[in-house]
Amino acid sequence: MSLPLLEFEQQSAEAVVRERLSSWSLERLQEEGYCLMNMDAYWLDGGSSHFGVGRFVANFMLGPGVLLPAEHQFESGTQVLVTHLDPLREDPRRGCIVSATDSQLRVAFNERFNLDEGQPWRLDMSCSAIAYERMKAAVQSLHANPAQQLRGPPPKYHRPHGEPLDAEAILQGTYLRDVLLRGFREGDATSVPPQDNFFAPNAHLVSWARRYARPNPVVVPGDPDLHSKGLNETQVRAVAVMLGGMSGPDPSSSSGALADDALALSSARAPPRRSGGSRAALIHGPPGTGKTKTIIETVRLLKEHFRVPQPVLLCTYTNAAVDNLVEGFVAPDLAAPASSGRPRSAPQPLRPLRVGSPGRVRATLGPYTLEAQMAAHPRAKDLEGVEQRITEVIKRRKELYKRIEETRPKVAASLREHGHGHAGTKTGIAARLDAMEMDLLVHGKKEAALKKKQFAIRNEIMGDVVRSADVVCTTCITSASLPLKSVDFPIVFIDEASMSTEPASLIPLMKGSQHVALIGDHKQLPPVITSLEAQDQGLGYRMHPAISRFPAAEFYGTALRDGTVDAAGNVAAALSPPHSMVFPELARMGAGGPEGAERRPSVVFLDHLGSESVKDRSRVNWAEARIVCSLVEDLLLRNPTLTGSDIGIIAPYAAQITLLTRLLTADAGQAARFEAVLGPARAAETHEVEVKTVDGFEGREKDVVVFSTVRNNAAGAIGFLADRRRLNVGLTRAKRGLFVVGSLRTLRIGKTQGHGPGADVLEAVEDLRVGGEEATGVPAQKKRKGKKAQGAEAWRRYASFVTEQHLVLHLEGERLRRVLDGNRRGTLVVVAQQANRTA
Repeated sequence: MSLPLLEFEQQSAEAVVRERLSSWSLERLQEEGYCLMNMDAYWLDGGSSHFGVGRFVANFMLGPGVLLPAEHQFESGTQVLVTHLDPLREDPRRGCIVSATDSQLRVAFNERFNLDEGQPWRLDMSCSAIAYERMKAAVQSLHANPAQQLRGPPPKYHRPHGEPLDAEAILQGTYLRDVLLRGFREGDATSVPPQDNFFAPNAHLVSWARRYARPNPVVVPGDPDLHSKGLNETQVRAVAVMLGGMSGPDPSSSSGALADDALALSSARAPPRRSGGSRAALIHGPPGTGKTKTIIETVRLLKEHFRVPQPVLLCTYTNAAVDNLVEGFVAPDLAAPASSGRPRSAPQPLRPLRVGSPGRVRATLGPYTLEAQMAAHPRAKDLEGVEQRITEVIKRRKELYKRIEETRPKVAASLREHGHGHAGTKTGIAARLDAMEMDLLVHGKKEAALKKKQFAIRNEIMGDVVRSADVVCTTCITSASLPLKSVDFPIVFIDEASMSTEPASLIPLMKGSQHVALIGDHKQLPPVITSLEAQDQGLGYRMHPAISRFPAAEFYGTALRDGTVDAAGNVAAALSPPHSMVFPELARMGAGGPEGAERRPSVVFLDHLGSESVKDRSRVNWAEARIVCSLVEDLLLRNPTLTGSDIGIIAPYAAQITLLTRLLTADAGQAARFEAVLGPARAAETHEVEVKTVDGFEGREKDVVVFSTVRNNAAGAIGFLADRRRLNVGLTRAKRGLFVVGSLRTLRIGKTQGHGPGADVLEAVEDLRVGGEEATGVPAQKKRKGKKAQGAEAWRRYASFVTEQHLVLHLEGERLRRVLDGNRRGTLVVVAQQANRTA
C-alpha cells in the first residue's frame, strides 16, 4: 500500500466525522450518543503516572452523582474532540477515554490545558490520526538499513538481570528488507547483502527447527517434548517453521518445488540464505486449530529451553486478541489434557508485558500492563518524588503569576502617584514585584530541570521493564508507541496477519527485526499481504464437531478435522449444547430425534419474518433484536452455570450492535423484564454479554454465540453480508452452541446489490464502520463483485445445510409468541424444573 493510499484512507475516515458534525443537528448527535454537552471537568492528581505514560487525565461529568445519558456511545478507547460549543468552529483538544462509568468519563491528553474557563465542555466522538502517521513512518523506514546504522554486525544483547547492558544504538528499519520486497534483493540497485538467520549462532535451536519442521523428525536426546504441552504433530511442525525450520519439499531435490524458505511478499523466490534456515515464516491455521496455543508454546520454547534472552515482540491487529494471548501466557495450566495419554508437564510462568491504552486492556490483566510494572519498579518512588516536586513547582508558579498580575496595577498606580522614586531607587512595592518576577523565572528553570529528570527516570524505568519481559504483547499500531522506542526487537510474531494491512504489519518490523513469523487464516478476514503460506492444518480443539461441520466442508475442503472427538466417537462433555426453549419447539415441528423426541443440536437457525430498516446509514432489525434478547434471557434462565460473559452476540451492522447493546444494558423496560424472569442477580449477567461485529470477534471464542444476520427484505438483498470470510468467522466463534437468527428466504435469494436509492453507497459506508476493532479509522477493503457472489453462494449453501439437517425453527404465530414471551409466563415452572434436576 502506497503513501498516497494511506492519505486517502485517512481523509475518508476524517470525512465521516466531519460529515456527521456538519450535517447532523446537535439534538440528533446527542440522541444517537455521539455527543455529550454541559460537562464539568477537572484534572486528576497523579493522572499521568496512573493512566498512561506521559499523559494527563481529566475527569468529565455532568455533575456529582448525575448519570450520563443511557444512549451515549463513549467507552474506553474512544477518541474524542473536546470543545466548548462547536468542534468545527473551535480548535478542539484531542484525547482518548481511558475509563468510563455510569456518571463520568476519564480522558487522557498529551498535554495539560486550562479546564477552569468558566464554561461547560462538549465531547464529540472522533477518529485518530495516530495510526496513519505510524503507518506512514513504517513505510518510510523501509529505506533505513540497520546494518549501515551500526556499521557492523547486528547488536549483541545482554540479559536484563545479568551484567549491565552496554549502550546500544536504537535501530530503525529491518534486516528483512530483502525478504519483504523484491527491490532490496541482491543484484538490484538498492540491494542488501544476504543475512544470516538470527538463530544461526544457536546450533541446537537450528537443528531442532530443521528436523521438526518435517514429518517424522529424527529425535535427538535433549529435544524438548512439546507433545507433553498438549501440541499435536502439525502444531509442533508449526512451532519449528516459526523458528526458521523449512517444511515441505527439500530445496535440494530435483523436483523444482518451491521450498518454504521462499516466503516473500511477492511471487518470486526469496533471496538465498547464508545459514540457519528461513528468516520468515507464515502459518495458516483454520478456526479451532490452536493458533494461540502454538504461539504461546513457541515463545515458551524460546525462553525456557533455548534460553533466547531478547524479548519477543508479539503483535496482533485487535486489542481483544492481544488480551487473549496474555491470558494464555499467564494461565495456570497449559499442559496436555489427561485424556491425551501423555504425562502432564506443568509450564513455568512467563513474564508477559501488555502494552496498550489502559482503556483498551482487559481489567483482569492489570498486573501485566506497562503501567503496573513501572509502578512496581525500584525507581518508581524516585519518579513519584520528582513528579510531586513538579506539581509543587507548578503550583508555586501559578501562585506567583497570580500575585504578579495583582501587583502590577498597584505598582503602576504607585508610579503615577510618586513618580519613579527618588535618586533612582524603587518603591517597596516595585521591589517586591521584581523579586516575584525573579522567583517566577527561577521556578520556571527548576520546573524545566525537574521535567528533564522526570523524562530520564521514566525512560530508564520503561527500558528496564521492557527488557526484563519475556514477551511484549501489543497491537501492530501501538508497537510504535513511546515505551517501545528505546528497545530493538529482533524477533517479531504477528498474529491475525490476515486482518492487518501491509503498512500496519510493517510497524512492528521497523524496530531492527531479523526474524518474523506471520500467523493467521486468509479464509476468514481479508488477506492483504499476498504471500505464499504454509498449509499446515491441525486438529480443531475448540468447538463441537456439529458447529465445525459446515465451515470445514465449505471453507477448508474437509481438511479441518475434529480434535474434540475421542476414539469411540464421543464428544467432550464440556462442549455439550446448552439447554434452551428452542429445542422443544424443534421437536414440536417434527425436527427432533426418533419419534419426535427432544434433541439438543449445537446449531439452530431461527427463521423469522421481521423486516429490516435503515437507521443512521446502517441496517437494523427490531424484531430480530427482540428474538435475540429473548434467547439470551432463556439461556441464562435454563443454564445456571452459564454466565453472561460466556455468551457472545455477533451482528454485521453497527446500528444493530447499538440497538442490542442498549436493550441488554440500558433499556428500562427490557431490564424490568429480565429482572422479573431471571431475578436481580441473574438479570445483571445481561450486562456481561459481549456484543460486537464479526470483525470484533476475530480470534475470539464464546461458549454460546448468537449470530444476528439482520437482513430481511422482499428483494433478497444481503449487501456486504455476502462476505465469505466474515461468514466463516461468524460461524466458528462458538464452542457449545450457535444460534443464527435471520431470514432463510433472504439468504437463499442472496442478491449482492442493494435495493432502494443509495443502497450500495450505504453498504460501502457501513463496511467502513465495522471494518475492525482497533480504533484506527482504517476502512476495510472493498470487495470485488466476484468475491461477493462467492459469499452469497456460501450463504445459500448454509441455508440448504441447516434445512437438510432439520436445524431450522420457523418463528411465526403462536410459536413466535412462545419464543418471545414463554419465559415471562412460565418462569416459575422452569425454575421448579431446574430445582428438580439439581435435587
